[in-house]
Amino acid sequence: MKTCTSLENTCLTAYSEVIGGGVKTEVLLRTCAQSISCKQTYSYSSPQMSMRIATACCSTDGCIPAHRPALPLAPAKPNGVRCPWCFEEQSQACSKQVTRICTGEETKCLHSTTNVTTEYGAFTVAMSGCATENLCIAHQDSNILEGLSVVGKLQCTNGAIHPQHGYFLPVLVGVVLLKYCF
Repeated sequence: MKTCTSLENTCLTAYSEVIGGGVKTEVLLRTCAQSISCKQTYSYSSPQMSMRIATACCSTDGCIPAHRPALPLAPAKPNGVRCPWCFEEQSQACSKQVTRICTGEETKCLHSTTNVTTEYGAFTVAMSGCATENLCIAHQDSNILEGLSVVGKLQCTNGAIHPQHGYFLPVLVGVVLLKYCF
């Protein structure tokens, strides 16, 4: 069991569904967090990967929320926002991008580079796509699992607002990619 820091006041369970390369992967992650991260849903879409995330919390030592958090519905209706899309493994930046129209609540353009290091090796992923606004501003510690180092840069734009930075997505992408690669 992980000991939470003084800034973390709740036990968070994040449930995610990632679809990439025709394969659906479900990930359940438990960690310490601030209560602002509770009862949230997030989504991200790109040509090679889509991700839906939901969180739930409880506030006693070692607790597990009574119910698995319900994932948000997959976005379907175009919303008019256009974002570059790409997904490149072993790259710090996307060399080829296509522009697509976003759907549903995904109203931000996300650009991320994630470096994951484990005892088995290291890899890097660069990706761009459509994301929900709350995913862009979510923050999370990069040392959530023993033996796993996730360092990421995340930038979100809508074309007119200064970038917003966060660590939740790079950490979650690192955990998901770890499952695929090892």
